[in-house]
Amino acid sequence: MASLSEGALLSERQSALLDELSAAVGSAGSFSAPRAANSPEEEAEPTGFEAFHQHWQLVRARHRGQEALKRRGRWRWICGVQEICEAACGELDGILAHLTELDGQRGEVLRKTTALHERCEQMVQDQERMGASAEALAERLDLFDR
Repeated sequence: MASLSEGALLSERQSALLDELSAAVGSAGSFSAPRAANSPEEEAEPTGFEAFHQHWQLVRARHRGQEALKRRGRWRWICGVQEICEAACGELDGILAHLTELDGQRGEVLRKTTALHERCEQMVQDQERMGASAEALAERLDLFDR
């Protein structure tokens, strides 16, 4: 059994067979009795095979139209999703630029904080040295006061 594609009325194999059948019927001519004269009513009303072929062409055209509508709908959906994705990418690019700027500012703050910390350590060491020197000097002066 031929598999049907999603939403298709007939499989590709079935469509091909119907096309072959309608072509064979069209090339073989009518199997009905020969007519003496073609009246306008007879030309307006197709024979069984011609009616089948016309109906088949109508069904196939309708099916192709429905498939085209579905395809256009899918493309509209895809274009809509693409616009959403482009907008999201634009937002993310802006956020990334802002984060890069913030990272630069963080680096600047880190550099300044590290420099300040080193200066403070140096000042503490200087203060300790000066305190030790002041105590040593006070002890020496204390010797003179006795």
